[in-house]
Amino acid sequence: MASRTPSSIRTVRRVAIALKVVVCKLQGGSLGVILLRAEGDAAPSRGRWSLPGAWHVSGAHLDPAAVQIVSDAMGCRPAWISQVGAFDHAGSPSTPSALTVAYVCVVPSGEGHLHGTTSRQFAAADLPQLPRGEKALIFSALATLRSRLHNTSVAFRFLAPRFTLSELQAAYEILLERRLHKASFRRSLHAARLVAPTGEWRVDGAGRPAQLFCYAPAATKTSRQNVRFEIDDRLGSSS
Repeated sequence: MASRTPSSIRTVRRVAIALKVVVCKLQGGSLGVILLRAEGDAAPSRGRWSLPGAWHVSGAHLDPAAVQIVSDAMGCRPAWISQVGAFDHAGSPSTPSALTVAYVCVVPSGEGHLHGTTSRQFAAADLPQLPRGEKALIFSALATLRSRLHNTSVAFRFLAPRFTLSELQAAYEILLERRLHKASFRRSLHAARLVAPTGEWRVDGAGRPAQLFCYAPAATKTSRQNVRFEIDDRLGSSS
């Protein structure tokens, strides 16, 4: 009588999954998403824009593979990255049932490189035509990004290591799609103990010098790491 392999030790069949990364940057007062243009002669993808990605074998570590996708596309590592989730509706036309695992990441302004013919930054509110399911991935990724604003350092990762409080407020306003009251923003920011002055100042044109700060969360047990900024509806939306 033939023996049966116990279900607990049966070999798990490895399958290829699609790994996609929504790379975000701030530029020109808006939130941008990096897209790549398909090269080669393969139709129907030739000349179309799509998210950076790669095929990946299940069972291997996903996080390093996602970081490598960003490095290949931008020439730099992401400053912040997080998994969004798994989707079963974003496979390529030839494999419509493929599982897609999506990530969202941040690349600071001034870092990374783009090639106008093969890679470009598009405003998140004005995306070109994309392969099936990719816009849904982007919307989910941006929702994940915004949900982390109050309890992670993600907003700071869009900026250079040294920044002005006005630049930080502008980043939050772009990400929240709302205007914030300046005095309230700064009170909340200092109460959260997330920034520290660097002792440096920046002079832009004929204006007053602006003090530079860095992300430096307090390390004491009583420190507040979360920050919530009240929206001032009287100022209206920034979009």
